[in-house]
Amino acid sequence: MKKKNFVLLFFFLIAGGTLSTYLKYELLWDFANYHYYNPWAFLNGRVNFDVAVAGLNAFFNPLPDVPLYLLIKYFNNYPDFIYFVQGMWFGALAFTYAKIISLFFDFQRPKGKILSVITFLIGITSWSCFMQIGTSTNEIPLAFLVLTGLYLLLKQFSVSIQSLTALGISGFVLGMAMGLKLTNVTYCIASGISLILFYRKLQRPLAALFWFSFSGVAGFLIVNGFWMKEMWEHFQNPFFPFANEIFKSEYMEQQNFSDRNYVPISICELLFFPFKFNHSEGSAFIADYRLAFSCIIFVAYLIYLLIGKVRGKDITRKTDMKLIFLMVWVLTAYIFWVNVFTILRYAVPIFLMLSIFIVKSGAFCLPRRQSLQIVYFSIVNILIFQFVMTPYFSQPWGYRKDITSEKKENSYNRFVYVEHVNIPENSLILMYSNRTSAILPYWGQDKKRIRGIKIAQSFYLVKTAQGDKDFFEYNKKWKKYKEDVIREHKGPKIALVTCLSQFFLRDKYLEGMVCRKLRNNMAEWVLCVPPEFEKSVWSEA
Repeated sequence: MKKKNFVLLFFFLIAGGTLSTYLKYELLWDFANYHYYNPWAFLNGRVNFDVAVAGLNAFFNPLPDVPLYLLIKYFNNYPDFIYFVQGMWFGALAFTYAKIISLFFDFQRPKGKILSVITFLIGITSWSCFMQIGTSTNEIPLAFLVLTGLYLLLKQFSVSIQSLTALGISGFVLGMAMGLKLTNVTYCIASGISLILFYRKLQRPLAALFWFSFSGVAGFLIVNGFWMKEMWEHFQNPFFPFANEIFKSEYMEQQNFSDRNYVPISICELLFFPFKFNHSEGSAFIADYRLAFSCIIFVAYLIYLLIGKVRGKDITRKTDMKLIFLMVWVLTAYIFWVNVFTILRYAVPIFLMLSIFIVKSGAFCLPRRQSLQIVYFSIVNILIFQFVMTPYFSQPWGYRKDITSEKKENSYNRFVYVEHVNIPENSLILMYSNRTSAILPYWGQDKKRIRGIKIAQSFYLVKTAQGDKDFFEYNKKWKKYKEDVIREHKGPKIALVTCLSQFFLRDKYLEGMVCRKLRNNMAEWVLCVPPEFEKSVWSEA
């Protein structure tokens, strides 16, 4: 790496960390539900020891969450430091993104510099990218791996001698991205299909495809092979809870599980999805028009190609091969993403790449007549403003704050804060609803002999003739496991409830318990204990 690249990388890392410290974004639901719990359970040998406390999310590969967990473990009293380190992932992503942009614009000329800066700003201010800076979702670090692999692929179409080593590294990092989070299969498929379609543009096509595929499998197994073994031993499904139509684990329905809450349900909805303005995901209001604008550009480009074909001109010959490859890559990734996930936070690489086409098309459409240029630049300035201000007009998922305090003030004195209570040793913590598992790694720092079990939850439901059923009560294996744990436990039983609804108040395990709000900065929790433990639990000692 050249010296100037080191300097640029250092600048982006510092800038990313500083921005994260200022924003203090956090996705409260997922963090409280499993991002904090999973790495703790993994590092302490508790995989499937606590019973369904984070739902099916408890069985995702924990490696991406380990860095943040260790930061919290050793620097919980220095939240700004944690936010800074978390934000450095965004800095690394921004650096790789800038390197990709440099492949499409001539940075040696003033016009190229201006277009590069505009492209960069439009890309990083997309909602899916900006709102995840410093958060625990892991989409930013994994997007860094995806863009690193994509950069190496794109570069092969701008060099005289293609490198099998570069193609191998590209496949390896893309395989790692998928191994760390299976949703990144989107970008592995897009990369593989794009390379196959550009088979004739590869100097050694068979060797190139072999090394890319082989390295991809190697990268996937290195970061996920151990977890596949773990899942096989517990559930006889190496991809649990996914792909169960193939492996048929008794701990899961005989189907391929996926979150399809946002997937278009009709052809019409699928075709017009890019024009579904003001998306709402996870209760956050989203005003991002990049997808709609890019769709218009794509249709206009197809019409432009068709007109050229009618006139006997092959316009694609004059087009940069890298740009055509990127177009195929983005289109393939989008088609897979919109049909399988349609979750915006998974689409960081797609939205980053769209900015290149937006700016390229804008530069191509520059009129020659000066009178028209005035109108043109007025429209362009409005569009750039709208794109760059997306974070301002949209909402983040949330901030870390003390949501149970009367003053509702942001609480940044600790990254994870839970008020002090004296939990008895060997307690079985009965958990109600979601976002309760985060209490285990927090209390587990002092109380090693505690165990959690999810009694009722409202997230994973099974549709039956009698209505929606709690999956972990409906499934015979899970139901028996839960009954055995409760029956065989010899110590105290306490309960953690997300809210005191009438449904939970009627639960048999809560009868006679004394309940109080448990102050924290993650979720609305209520702690319930047997009367004989009331004084000792809430005493100041």
